[in-house]
Amino acid sequence: MIPVVERMDYLAYYFNALAFCGAVETLLECEVPKRAQYLRVIHLELNRIMSHLVWLGTSALDLGAMSMFWYCFREREQISICSRCRPASACTRAISRSAA
Repeated sequence: MIPVVERMDYLAYYFNALAFCGAVETLLECEVPKRAQYLRVIHLELNRIMSHLVWLGTSALDLGAMSMFWYCFREREQISICSRCRPASACTRAISRSAA
């Protein structure tokens, strides 16, 4: 069971969860498969990009650029949909539905 770490950082929660999982895996001397390590890195990078989009959108909003705010959150939502989807076909369907 992974404790609730989303409250520590709402935007980059996965980094905190990975730190906890890494500590537990080290203590238990578990070896994580290579594919799982790759998937973790991909998820971390997508999470980091989403965090930067929130920063960019809210910073632009502070400067009065309302359109930039909506553009950033639109792109963030697309990444969020992809990071939740398992098969690529489901991700493609979700994106085409939201774009319509």
